[in-house]
Amino acid sequence: MNRFSKPALVLAGYVAALFAAYVGVELKEATDPVEASGGMEAFGDFLLFGALFGLFSLPPTIYALYHLRRSETFWRVFSYASLVFAATGPILALLVSRFHESDLPVVGFFALLRVLATPLLCLAFFVFAFVAPSRRARKFLLTSAALEVVAGGYAFLCLAVVGHWLV
Repeated sequence: MNRFSKPALVLAGYVAALFAAYVGVELKEATDPVEASGGMEAFGDFLLFGALFGLFSLPPTIYALYHLRRSETFWRVFSYASLVFAATGPILALLVSRFHESDLPVVGFFALLRVLATPLLCLAFFVFAFVAPSRRARKFLLTSAALEVVAGGYAFLCLAVVGHWLV
């Protein structure tokens, strides 16, 4: 493969992921028309599209990261950034209720979206850890996945078991 075919293949994978997510939302609409409020239906479609795109974009991302295995600098920066980003999950999970009740409801909305993304992010960090070339990068990425498990577990406890945010 020449140097342009690998990025083109990754880009084609992302385009295919966008198309697959779109088809998934359209299939859901065709098989299960919802009689709810238009805004609620649109938000549900938005969440479904995001989840499907995130899932279907994992293969091209893994392919791209596999070809970046030789770059130690990339993996060092990527693993540090992943750890910093994953640390925001538990923090925002604890603060999401305070943002909803404060004068910053938009921040609370994005905090809730960040907390709802924890299952996909956990899966991504876990898979990326197996692609990482160095032990340190694998350790940071597995720690990132563990932080996502903590944030997702707290959100599940609050929303599915207790029925409200604890903090």
